[in-house]
Amino acid sequence: MNEKDVILLLQHYRHDLMNHLQIIHGYLSMNKPDRVESKVKESLDYYNEERKLMHLQGTLLTLWVIQFNVYYEDFRLTYQIHTEN
Repeated sequence: MNEKDVILLLQHYRHDLMNHLQIIHGYLSMNKPDRVESKVKESLDYYNEERKLMHLQGTLLTLWVIQFNVYYEDFRLTYQIHTEN
């Protein structure tokens, strides 16, 4: 992965995060706390799954999963990490 790829990945990552925050802000401005709560939970669940993905210590797998939605705009990859304590 070169520097341009890293910058592209970070730009898309930031863009997606800003989209989530703007939606939450919009629901707040419309006084829709139930939608805010739902969207915040959805975002927290997403980032929690990502945290679990990173804890798998599969660097190339993690990078591939995070990059997938950047490079394949017509598809959305979702995943769940199941671990046992």
